[in-house]
Amino acid sequence: SRLHCASVVLLLATTACSPAAQSRSPLPSCEWCGAAEAPTALSSTAQLANASEPGERLVITGTLYRINGRTPAANVLLYAYHTDTTGTYRMRGGEIGNARRHGVLRGWLRTGADGRYRIETIRPAPYPARDMAAHIHITITPNGVEEGYVDRIVFSLSLIHI
Repeated sequence: SRLHCASVVLLLATTACSPAAQSRSPLPSCEWCGAAEAPTALSSTAQLANASEPGERLVITGTLYRINGRTPAANVLLYAYHTDTTGTYRMRGGEIGNARRHGVLRGWLRTGADGRYRIETIRPAPYPARDMAAHIHITITPNGVEEGYVDRIVFSLSLIHI
């Protein structure tokens, strides 16, 4: 099997989600939020897809920097979610909160002391019948700051196969 690897550098400059939008209602009004649902114990690695998940394995690694672009941002919460190999946000049943929108391929991590992170998953497929590239959604929540939305990590046909 082939493994896609991508490295992404993120800066702490994102669009914020207001606290009112992050309500703990069964379906939050903030469509893309996920920080409020994060588990308390997290490492710098998130596994979104388990070994039995169909699809081409994908590992995304990178370093999160403070806005100056030089200082690593430690202990920052990242939330990621994406579609499966059919381009849909597949459900298991019984989802609550934004899992009802984001499906099973989602997870959280906290950047390491060096700002580094690793996401292990599968390559998502584009939405069916829509003219949009396959992508992964990510939010960033530094301590004491509102959750911010990174537009998306977009995949093109020019990815290097390793």
